[in-house]
Parts: sequence; C-alpha cells; structure tokens
Amino acid sequence: MTRWLLLLLLLLSCACAASSQPTHRFTIPLTDSELLFDVAQSQRDGVNFRSVSVRCTGRCDDFVAYAGETLDHLLSVQFESDNRELMLVTWVTGSAYRAQVFSVSGRGLKQELEIGSRAPPLMVNLAGEVLVLSFDVPQAGCLRAMKWNGKGFAEAEFAAFGPYRACPQVEE
Repeated sequence: MTRWLLLLLLLLSCACAASSQPTHRFTIPLTDSELLFDVAQSQRDGVNFRSVSVRCTGRCDDFVAYAGETLDHLLSVQFESDNRELMLVTWVTGSAYRAQVFSVSGRGLKQELEIGSRAPPLMVNLAGEVLVLSFDVPQAGCLRAMKWNGKGFAEAEFAAFGPYRACPQVEE
C-alpha cells in the first residue's frame, strides 16, 4: 500500500506542476475493481475550477461513483488501511485545507465527512479505530478528532494528543 501512495503522490505532484496539461488522470486499485480519477481544469466567467469525476470499474459495473466541481486544488488521496474501506481526499483551499472522507464499496463512493483544517488533515487507523484529525478548528493550537463507528463519524473525546489539546465541542 505504501508503494501505491508514494506513486500517487508523485503523480499528483507532477500533474500539479505541469500547468500545460489540463487534465489529470490516475487509477487506484481496489480488491475487485479500480477507481479511475479524472480531474479536468476549466475556466468559466474568468474563474478557474476543477471538474472531478471518479469512475468505478471491474466488479462495480463501470459507473460514475462521484462527480462534482471545486475551486480547490487536489493535494492527496489516502486510505485508512489496506482494505480500503475509507478514503480521505485532501484539497488545498488557499490558506486552509478541506478534507472529504468517502466510504468505498462496490456500489460506489459515499461522502461520510467534510471538515476544514489549518494544517493537512490526517486519517489514522489505531488498532482498528479510524480517526480523522484536523488542526486549528475553531481556534489555534487545538486538534479535532472525528471517530468512524462503521456507519458515520462522531466527535472523539480526548484531553490532549502530543502538543495539541482538544478543541472545544462545537454544537450544530
């Protein structure tokens, strides 16, 4: 898996550096299928944006698993483990980062979480517990941890993680 992540990051860094190439495509293999990413740059009314589509091929019968437009720049795609059930997609939004977490299945991608962060967000798998960590939300020096429960994400409770303290709970 590390080999694939390194290859993906290399491809993304090359794709982002090559402004003469308007469309970026890459493939992520899954157990019985593949996710084909297509990020096309366009301009409308003087504004640059990216159209993103993810097509699932193989056992998932070749369908569009995700499609959307964004002003942000794709930074990375990460899976929580080799079984690839959760995928973290990180976008650069200017002075911050936007993270989307998708559950991956033969039926496609389902967005489970969208969260902002002042530093690149992380997805970690600690003994089977998947956490998404975002930084500086809503104030400097704090860490927000969202825990996957198999059906969705919920705020994880903790006091501190290294030099970071837990962010105050945000009521929605």
